[in-house]
Amino acid sequence: MRKSVLITCIIAVLLLSAGIVFLMLWDDEPEVMIETPPVEAAQTADLIRESREYVVSITFTPNDGTEYTILHNADDGGLELNVADPIFSGEQSALRSLFNQAVSLPNLTVVTEDADDEQLAMFGFNNPDMSVSVARDDGTTVEIEIGNVQAVGQGRFARLGNSREVFLLSGHQSAVMTQSVEQLYDIAFFPFWEYHAIESAVLALENIIIENDRGIIELRRRAEEEIADLPLGSSSFQILQPTVAEANDSIIERVILQDLISIRPTDVVSVRPTDLSAYGLDSPVRLTIEAYDWHGATLLIGNADHDRGGRFVMIEGYDAVLFDYFGEYEFLNISFAQIRTGHMWLYHIEEIASITFMLDGATRILRMEHNPDDESLRGWLDDTEISETNVRRLYTGALLIAPNGETDAPIPSGDPMYSITIYFADGDTRTLELYQLNDSQFMIVLNGENTELFITRMSLQINLLSRFEALDAGRDIPAG
Repeated sequence: MRKSVLITCIIAVLLLSAGIVFLMLWDDEPEVMIETPPVEAAQTADLIRESREYVVSITFTPNDGTEYTILHNADDGGLELNVADPIFSGEQSALRSLFNQAVSLPNLTVVTEDADDEQLAMFGFNNPDMSVSVARDDGTTVEIEIGNVQAVGQGRFARLGNSREVFLLSGHQSAVMTQSVEQLYDIAFFPFWEYHAIESAVLALENIIIENDRGIIELRRRAEEEIADLPLGSSSFQILQPTVAEANDSIIERVILQDLISIRPTDVVSVRPTDLSAYGLDSPVRLTIEAYDWHGATLLIGNADHDRGGRFVMIEGYDAVLFDYFGEYEFLNISFAQIRTGHMWLYHIEEIASITFMLDGATRILRMEHNPDDESLRGWLDDTEISETNVRRLYTGALLIAPNGETDAPIPSGDPMYSITIYFADGDTRTLELYQLNDSQFMIVLNGENTELFITRMSLQINLLSRFEALDAGRDIPAG
């Protein structure tokens, strides 16, 4: 008897101690995340299950007051984002996902069928995250409220109108239903990400313009039928600025196109920003894209945010700062010299009427006559006729002014040391000038523009000057 009393006393002491510890650890502040109250036999019911064709609009009012509406066109099923003073139009896939979710939330867990005022506040209905009004074509509406308290599993609590029956949304349903209007915007600069290979993106492009602190680079994609008629060595992309030149296709694809197909702004950071310098967008790099069957656009590129792992950008014409998590921007500081081929110029000999060479202070003129009937060619150097072979090899020498490296030097003052001017049969002209930088290097200036390239005296001697030396010595120009 005494033993059982003793055991009872010990148990009572332990329970009392546990109670004291519990009271000491009790926190009066409510948790943001709450456990879902138990529901007998996991009771489920439909929060809403409307026929989509009878819904004319859905209006969303988040607790920040930024109201927006999705309008439904019954004729074609199209959806339209209707928001006061919008920055971007709505993206159909995002609008459809939200529309379909808002009109069909079946078989949800019923948390309680008759919540009291204290429970409603606990579920966050005193300041709901989102109020949703589903308007039917008969003029009636269905009202939904989503509480501002997060349940275990990332979900939110929801109810119809002022009902005391409370449902539990899943984490995915909550995220879709409570998203901001910015998440519905169609802010794609150019849907390069839809192209699964560089080859597909290349076919979509027409023009690319990059404006950075080194100047303007403009690329034009040639049509395949155009390339077929061009001289051997011509590229798929032609550089139009800073001067006309052949682009290096492999470098264009690796350094520029590979980056372009990754660009995908997704987030709106700031609408109508007042300080663009905070994003590096007060003096941005400008990327303009034009493509077949597409209107084109200009992307303004600002600072990288290494903490977030992306870059701030804007689309010209839209006063909103965006964020791109996906894009690679190695092309930002690309130079004209880095992307052009070794060919300074390429032309068909049939297009040329004459070439004037200014070499070491002497002027030499190569004049040509083409016979289209038998495709023969006659030529005169300084009024002395030379063989067709020598004409072609001297012409080839004019095209072999290939750069040996890059230079950031300005164009030297004074006259060029060497120059070549090509006169076309249609009256057009092209001029290449070489200005001496030092004993072994000459800056290449093409059509009056600094190419940021130089050629060495040795290359000039091998490819051009030796050809004149052979002719002047009464020999034929050697092949090669």
